[in-house]
Amino acid sequence: TQGVAGAEVVVLQMDVDYWDELGWADAFAKPEYSARQRRYAAVLDDHRTYTPEIVVAGADTVQGGDETQAATLIADAARRTVARVDVERSTTEKRHVAIHVSGVPAATGAGVRRDKVEVWLAVTERGLASKVTRGENAGRTLRHAPIVRSLRRVGEVDAARGAFDGEIDVSEMAAAVTNAKNAQIVVFAQEAAGRRIVAAGVIDGM
Repeated sequence: TQGVAGAEVVVLQMDVDYWDELGWADAFAKPEYSARQRRYAAVLDDHRTYTPEIVVAGADTVQGGDETQAATLIADAARRTVARVDVERSTTEKRHVAIHVSGVPAATGAGVRRDKVEVWLAVTERGLASKVTRGENAGRTLRHAPIVRSLRRVGEVDAARGAFDGEIDVSEMAAAVTNAKNAQIVVFAQEAAGRRIVAAGVIDGM
C-alpha cells in the first residue's frame, strides 16, 4: 500500500504483452491483462490505451504516472466508497480464504437495472524486478509495484442483498508466487459493464 490521506491504497500491477514485439518479452505480462486494459479503454478512454497507465478504482485513468493527479483521484474514490470487502483465512482449510462483500448499493428508480457486480481475487507479489534488454528501457532494471501473479473471477454479488459470501481455495493461485512472505491476497468487487470498483479488501502472505 501507498500513503494517501484518508485512503488505503492497494496496488495491482498488471503488465501488458503488446510491447513484446520490440524483442524483449516481459516475464510478468499476460494477454488477459492487455485485454483488461482494452476493456477499461472502451469505457473510460474512447478505446485508447496508454503505457504506462494508472486505473484508479476502475473509474478514472492517469497517463504517464502523474502522482499528483493519481493521489487526487484516489482520495476522491475513497470518499465515494460505501461497500465493504472482508477477507480472512479459513479456520478449517489452510489454503482457503473466506470472503464477505456487503453494502453494494441496489438500483434506484423505476426501470433502473443495477450493473452486475463481480467479485475478483488477485494474488500479488512485491519485491520483483526485471532486467530490460530491448526497447526504450534497454539496460535498465525495473523494480515493480506488487505484480499480479494470478487473477480469478470468484463470483457475483447478489443484487437483492447487495452481498456475497464465499470460501475460495487459493492453492493453485499461490503456486505462481516465488516468495510467500511478499504475497498479498486482494479481493475486489467490480461493476461488470461500468468497470467501477466498489470495494476491496486485502490480507498479507500466502
